[in-house]
Amino acid sequence: EQAAAVGGATPLCRSDVLLEKLTQHLPEFVARCRAHGARYSLTMPAEADTTSGQGRSWRQTLNVDAKEAAETRLAALEYEWQWLPDDAIRTTTPALSLIRRAPSGNEVFFNQLIAAFCGWQDQRNEDTRSVTYGDGSAFDDADVQSALEIAYELVFDLPWESGDVALIDNYQVMHGRPASLVANAAPTPELAPVINTTRSATSILTTLRQGYLIRGSVSAEHRFATFSRLSAD
Repeated sequence: EQAAAVGGATPLCRSDVLLEKLTQHLPEFVARCRAHGARYSLTMPAEADTTSGQGRSWRQTLNVDAKEAAETRLAALEYEWQWLPDDAIRTTTPALSLIRRAPSGNEVFFNQLIAAFCGWQDQRNEDTRSVTYGDGSAFDDADVQSALEIAYELVFDLPWESGDVALIDNYQVMHGRPASLVANAAPTPELAPVINTTRSATSILTTLRQGYLIRGSVSAEHRFATFSRLSAD
């Protein structure tokens, strides 16, 4: 893989630390998240739409070839669905937890709430319709905006060099995909707001050593570096 000539760093955010901050600053919001969970809705096109970050077709997403197979898969997942005139499909999940206990034992803000509000927008999907509380009630815009601001304060960027590989504990660390430009290639779409940080490399490595990411290189020309995984405690 070739590193981006411009941009391309992966923004990371500790899910457990975010939950701690949300509990401190937005306790009522956290209580509602615990009580109700969330339902996610997504409209998937019949054919892949490469202009959209949410453009995977329902055939690709569900790994099926026919509508009947799609319905069988969705029923097994306890989703609701509606076929649209252009053979697109709108799906809605059952109520899913917004806060979970990770295998490490600590609680984490483990969900797609931020992604839904920041990135699930195209000609078929709107942020305000993409996610509701599990009881069907709407999220308060002020709560979500405050939660986003808190999350963004915790974000740090993981820069890349050609040959790098990173293993991320998905329970403990949220990650994004900013816009980037690789030499002789088309630019990647920006799927979520890019968070610019001024934290030093030393600060980033200290955060990584707290246990949730192992980064190194698959190239023989680079020295392989492994950051020890420590417990959340």
